[in-house]
Amino acid sequence: MSESTSEPTSAGERDLDAPARQARRPATEGRTAVDERGDSALVPIALDEAAFPIGSKIARYTVLEAIGSGGVGIVFACYDPDLDRKVAVKLLRPSKLVGRPESADIRRGRLLREAQALARLSHPNVVPIYEVGTVAKQIYLVMEFVEGTTLSGWLADDRRGWAEVVAMFIQAGRGLAAAHAAGIVHRDFKPENVLLGNDGRVRIVDFGLVKVANTLDSLSQSGGMISRAGSSTDSGRLNESMTSHDSFVGTPAYAAPEHWDRRYVDAHSDQYAFCVSLWEALCGIRPDRRERGKHGLVPLPDGARMAKRLHRALSRGLALESDQRYPDMPTLLADLEPPQRKWLVPAAAAASTAVLATAVGFALVPATQAITEDPCALATAPIDALWTEDRAKAVTEQLEGSLGSRAAAGVSEWAQSWATTADQSCREVHVHHRHSEASLDRQSRCLDRALQGFTGLLETVEQQQLGSMAELHTWLGSLDQPQDCLGEVAGQVDYDPVPDGNRDEAIELRRAALQQLASEDPLQQRISATEQLLARAREIGWKPLIIDISLALARLHQAGHHVDQARTVLGQVIDLGTAAGDLERVADAWLLLQEIHLRSTFEMTEAQWAWQRAAGLFAEVSPSKRRKARLSMGHGSIQLQLGKLAEAEKDLRAA
Repeated sequence: MSESTSEPTSAGERDLDAPARQARRPATEGRTAVDERGDSALVPIALDEAAFPIGSKIARYTVLEAIGSGGVGIVFACYDPDLDRKVAVKLLRPSKLVGRPESADIRRGRLLREAQALARLSHPNVVPIYEVGTVAKQIYLVMEFVEGTTLSGWLADDRRGWAEVVAMFIQAGRGLAAAHAAGIVHRDFKPENVLLGNDGRVRIVDFGLVKVANTLDSLSQSGGMISRAGSSTDSGRLNESMTSHDSFVGTPAYAAPEHWDRRYVDAHSDQYAFCVSLWEALCGIRPDRRERGKHGLVPLPDGARMAKRLHRALSRGLALESDQRYPDMPTLLADLEPPQRKWLVPAAAAASTAVLATAVGFALVPATQAITEDPCALATAPIDALWTEDRAKAVTEQLEGSLGSRAAAGVSEWAQSWATTADQSCREVHVHHRHSEASLDRQSRCLDRALQGFTGLLETVEQQQLGSMAELHTWLGSLDQPQDCLGEVAGQVDYDPVPDGNRDEAIELRRAALQQLASEDPLQQRISATEQLLARAREIGWKPLIIDISLALARLHQAGHHVDQARTVLGQVIDLGTAAGDLERVADAWLLLQEIHLRSTFEMTEAQWAWQRAAGLFAEVSPSKRRKARLSMGHGSIQLQLGKLAEAEKDLRAA
C-alpha cells in the first residue's frame, strides 16, 4: 500500500471487533524490498530485471526466484546447499552506491556495520540474519525465509478480534524491544514490515536495511544506532524514492513528530510508530497527529470503541514529545498486556503454590512452556480446587435429601461441563494449534465469570438457603454456561478484573441477587433488597456485577409489570454491556425488553424491534444453544400473538 504524506480526515463508523481497514496488496513470503513510492510493502519484479537469473549463484546460494524488488535492493529466494534449506537473500542495488567513491565506501561500510549488528541480534520476533557478505562489490544479507504473510495482510481479515490483534502486536513489540536493547532503531515500523509466519510467530523485518543505505545516520563504532537526521554530509544523495521529502526516510504516515521535523530518531520514535500501527489496526484509521484531549488522550474516531487501559497506553505512546512517552518498549508492552485473571475460588487458596499458579492463569502459559508432559494437565485445576470430592459428596447428599437426585445431578453436570470446556479450550490452542493464545485468554476470562456464579450457588446450598426445586432451577438458569465460552462472543468482552479486596463480596452480592429472584418473599421487598445490592455493586464499580444484578432487578420489575422501571434498568445494562462489548448480555437485555413489551404493554411493534436487536447481536457472535432457544421462543411468541400459528409452532418447537 502506497502511503502519502496526507492524513485521513474522517473516520466513519468503526467496530473494533471487525475494523474497517484500508485495502493492502497481498504479501509475498520472504519479501523485504522497498517499492518506488516509499512503502516497504513488496512488489513483484520481472525475472529479466533481476540482477541474478534463476540458477545463478550469490556466494554459495542458488537463486530460485526473485521475490521482491525496489529502489534499494532485490530479494531472492535461494537454496543453501550446505545446510539444505531455503533462505531469503537481499542484495543492495549497485546503483545506490554510485557517486563519489568515498560516498559509496561510506554507505557500504555503514550497511555492513549495521547488518553485522543485526546478525548478532537473536530474538524469536526478529527475522534472523544468517550471514553478511559481499559479492562483486555488492552487499548481500542472508535471512530466514518466512512462509506466511505480512501483519497488514493478516489484519485485512475483518474477523480479527481486538484482543487477538493486540496479542500479535505485543509479539512485534517484543522484537522492537530486543532491537532497542541491542542499540538498533528501526525507523520504519509499520504492519507491512512485520511478517506473520504460518507457525503463528510474528517477526519484524527491514531493521534499518533501507535506512542505512539511503539516509543520514550516526552509528557508534560498536554497532549501536541513534540516527540524527541532517548530521551527515551525504544529505544531498538521499534516495528520493523513499518519500517525497529528499531528506526524509521512512513512511510519513507512521513517523513520530521528531522524525517529521528531522530533529532526531531514536527508540521513542519506533514506539510512536508502533502505537500508530496498533491504533490503526484497532480503529481502522490512524490517530490524529496533533489533537489531544483531556489527560493527553488521543480522541477516538466517531463510532470507535476501545478499552480504557488500551486507550491510555496508546495515548501515552503517541505523546507529541518523546520524553512524555514510555521510557522503553517493555514498559509499554506491560500496559498493553491483559490484566492477569484471578480466579474467584476461595477454596483454591489452599492449593499448593505450583498448582495455584497454573489455576490462576492457565491461559497465560505459552505453548513453548511445558509445566508437565501434558500442557493442559492443569487446565481443570480451578474447578478441581472448588468442586473437591468431599465437597461434591456433601452437596450431592444434601441436595438429594432435600430436593431429590435430579437437583444433585444438575449441579454435578455443570461442574463437569466447566471442566470439559476448560480442557477443550486449552487443547484447541496448545495441542491442536487451531486457535491463538489470545483466544485462550479470552475464553478463560469467560470461564472465570462462570465459575464465580457457581461458587455462589455452592455456598447457597451449603447454607441450606435453597427451599425448593424452583429456586435451584432459577439458580442454574442464571449461571453462565461454560460451553458458551467456546464461542466467538467470549472474545468480544473487555472487563477489568474485580477490584482487589472485593472478590468475596462480589460473589456474595451476586448470590444474594439470585436469591431474591428465587425467593417467595413479597415482590416489593425483594425489589428493595435488590436495589440495595445494586447500589453496593455500583460502589464497588465492577461492571459485570452491576450488569448481573441489574438484570435480576429488571426481572423483578417485569414480574410486577413495572414497565418504566424495567426499561430504565435495562437501558443501563445495554449501555454498560455495549461499552464493554458484552454482546451476550446486551442481547439478554433486549430479549427481556421484548418480553416486557409482549406481556405487559402489548406493544407488538416495540416487541418486534427489541427481538430484532437481539437477533442482530447474536448474528455477530456464536450464541449458545440456550440463547438460541430463547431467541426462537421470543420469535415464536411474537408470531403467536400475530396469529401466525404455523410460524409460531415452528419457532416454539425449535426452542
